[in-house]
Amino acid sequence: PLGRVWDAGILLSEYLQSIPLTGLHVIDLGSGTGICGLTAARLGAFARCTDQPHLVDLLQHNIDQNGLGENAVAEALTWG
Repeated sequence: PLGRVWDAGILLSEYLQSIPLTGLHVIDLGSGTGICGLTAARLGAFARCTDQPHLVDLLQHNIDQNGLGENAVAEALTWG
């Protein structure tokens, strides 16, 4: 469902907090709400959050709402 944060995203976000990310560039494939990419950005990485074109506005909204525009971008990427 649109806007759902999956349990796997929460677990990965918790794991990301245990490793150094400052200054790294990360790509979040199939970002959905962007929880993993936004967590990485909050921790100092530059995150490229990608998903299907119809989800880019949601991703950008979440980036903006969390004040992460300096560390994260939302982009359309169809893969697989």
